Amino acid sequence: MVLPPSNSLITAAVECQLYDILPSEGHQWSEQCLQEVHRVVHLSNVLRVFVLGYNRDTPIVQVLYRPYFPQNDLSNHLIALGLAKSMAFVSGLQGRGVPDHCPPSLMI
Repeated sequence: MVLPPSNSLITAAVECQLYDILPSEGHQWSEQCLQEVHRVVHLSNVLRVFVLGYNRDTPIVQVLYRPYFPQNDLSNHLIALGLAKSMAFVSGLQGRGVPDHCPPSLMI
């Protein structure tokens, strides 16, 4: 079971409609964790989140959002949601350090 800590943070800013979270097959998030993710995502106005893979029970996610400066294009950044002690913060362009064949499994 994937249990992101209650202090999970997603830092991003966009203006968009948000949708329900769909947990990836074989993984189930507790209601408390889902509420926290929704709260953080709504606060940060994230456009979409895709699960690219897992490090143990920690999902590696791709976050699609508009940067703080609206003249910039949409950017894809990889971050870790519910950081594991053994994993450092992951940031960069789409696909960096993550297999391209990992299917999207979490959408907001």
